[in-house]
Amino acid sequence: MAPDEHDRPAKRTRQRTRELSTTNESCHEGSADDELFTINGSAEPENENQIQIGNEGQTSRMIDRWNRGRTMGKDLDRISHGLCAKIPVNVSEGMKRPEAHMQAAKLASETGIILRQHIPILPHWKDYKKDDSHFDNYMGKIAGRFAIDSNSKAVKNACTDLFKGGLRQLRYRLKKAYFDGKPANEVRTTSPLDSMTDEQWWALVEMWSNPKHKEKCAKNKSNREKVVMQQRTGSRCFVAHCHAVKQDKYKDVPATPIDLFKECYCSSKTGFTEPVKKAIADMEAMMTEHPEGQDPKSPNEIFSEVLPRSKFLQTAGIVAAAPKRNGKAAVSSRVQELESELEAEKRGAAALRDQLDAQQLEMGDLKKHVQDSDAQIEALKKQAAETDIILRKLLMLNKV
Repeated sequence: MAPDEHDRPAKRTRQRTRELSTTNESCHEGSADDELFTINGSAEPENENQIQIGNEGQTSRMIDRWNRGRTMGKDLDRISHGLCAKIPVNVSEGMKRPEAHMQAAKLASETGIILRQHIPILPHWKDYKKDDSHFDNYMGKIAGRFAIDSNSKAVKNACTDLFKGGLRQLRYRLKKAYFDGKPANEVRTTSPLDSMTDEQWWALVEMWSNPKHKEKCAKNKSNREKVVMQQRTGSRCFVAHCHAVKQDKYKDVPATPIDLFKECYCSSKTGFTEPVKKAIADMEAMMTEHPEGQDPKSPNEIFSEVLPRSKFLQTAGIVAAAPKRNGKAAVSSRVQELESELEAEKRGAAALRDQLDAQQLEMGDLKKHVQDSDAQIEALKKQAAETDIILRKLLMLNKV
């Protein structure tokens, strides 16, 4: 008699092995960095009743995350294993991201993993400049996961931009999860992350408690609400999105900045917003204008004229961004400019002083000439009076 199907041992397949491994991993207690991505910074629920509380969509996403276990970095390992080599990361000069969307996405994802697991969150960017070990640790781990040229300036600039942006986001999530809306006596006194010490956490809490910092945060929040043109490319950066659009839609005809602007600010659900529509209409109207006796404006010039404060051309890699100078170089150059201006003013003052001295000498000569003229006039007057007396005497003698 054949055994019952329920009594048979399950066949050990690759899919079954993965399911068992993810199930086992989901049973383990999550680390502190996973708390940053749970709802309202809460930990895993202790019973099923807690799962029923809150939004159903949010709850389902939380359950899916717990069930699937840790997946960070596995996709990159799978791709590298399939290629039998590390994924190359190529960044062009003046770009902030790789143009290939796969390279940009994996580099950003791996940066987030490294920052969450290995890099402490310090209050200011200058703290990372004082201690280069954190950035060197980050670059070393990136070089271990990708085939990159660590000595390339473009690669370093792109990694630095990702490093700064990721730290800023993590600092914001820490503040939202463990500080905002909590009384001072309920703010935790120990670090919530394994990558941070208690002293580093205290430094963050002290900065967040500063009234000037709170005022600055409120001002930044009000400024963000004034942004009228929101990015519509999802998690994909402008550089990678524009590169993909050029390959898909503009293989034969080069894309203009206006075309790429439309692609980056068009929502698949709502389309263009009113400010974007107005900007596009103004740019297209200027493209059709051909004033007589003047050279037609380039698309880049038209875009800069319609949106003078926009950094889209630089962010999308259409125009090379101007190199940033560090604080010391900027101060040194400013000092040199001021010194040159001071020297020019000194030379101008010396020239004015010489001119004034020359005018004073000329005035002295004129005064002397006037005095000589007055003396000559007085002598002529005296001579005329003597002549007049002699003539009168002669007339009197003739009468006699």
